[in-house]
Amino acid sequence: VRGDPAPAGLIVLLDSPGGDGIAAMQIGRLLRKANAHVFVTGQCASACVFVLAAGVVRGAPAYTVGIHRGRITMSDANAKVIKEVDVNEDPAAKKILLDFERNASAYFAEMGMPSDLFRAMQAHQLKGVYRFSGREVVFYGLSGFDSDYLKRRTAVLDTQNGNIRIDPD
Repeated sequence: VRGDPAPAGLIVLLDSPGGDGIAAMQIGRLLRKANAHVFVTGQCASACVFVLAAGVVRGAPAYTVGIHRGRITMSDANAKVIKEVDVNEDPAAKKILLDFERNASAYFAEMGMPSDLFRAMQAHQLKGVYRFSGREVVFYGLSGFDSDYLKRRTAVLDTQNGNIRIDPD
């Protein structure tokens, strides 16, 4: 969309069980530059949360967002996880995981997410994912507006004539 898109320049609909966390952060940064509005239409688990967090407008129904602590896995050619690497037995994998965790924490801060989101992910070390209730989706900032984007949008709309004035609340 050229010019000042209202309401969005890009709308992204998510339905993903996850994937590569580093790639998800790269995608997220591209989406943030595009002022993407990101919504969960199916599920958004694991690495998908990094993509959801990038939206300047985000939305996810209860129990569609799933989190867990970062893991190093081995996958087959179809991206199916065949083995989880025990980082306590593999120093190289442990270093990769620690680097990823530092980057993930910084990424969430860059996206304006509450630091509690990363802590919640780190706290879930069991197999599988923990699914957020509707209240948790809002509490962890995965539904709503990026505050800087909301300020910019309301400032633009306040200068417009006609019926499109908006109250920030």
